[in-house]
Amino acid sequence: MKVKVLAGVLAAAAIASAAEAQQGVQGDWMTEGGQAKVRIGPCEGQPAQLCGRFVNPKTGGLAKTAFLTGFKPSGANKWGGGKIANPQDGKTYNSKMTLNPNGTLSVSGCVLVICKAQTWRRAPS
Repeated sequence: MKVKVLAGVLAAAAIASAAEAQQGVQGDWMTEGGQAKVRIGPCEGQPAQLCGRFVNPKTGGLAKTAFLTGFKPSGANKWGGGKIANPQDGKTYNSKMTLNPNGTLSVSGCVLVICKAQTWRRAPS
């Protein structure tokens, strides 16, 4: 009986820590160079995954289409398995994100083993 209770507590703690990690990356971020604001949160219809949409600077509304999609926790403060759409070339790339100890977010898009990364900062509220 005690083993079952302990197993249940450990499983609940693992789920809670995954949820806390996802919350750590959720919110508004400024892309490198402050060119755009991105809101990261649960994907529509897939709440266990994270997606990102551009925030309209004039209205605060979100773009209809997510350009970051399908991110899942892949370790402590890391998310992988995602895709990032590049609005400049119209292509979609494999992507991953890492929440750095200094509070910045590293976002990279990759083709095979070649990756290009940006460092984003939390957007002011």
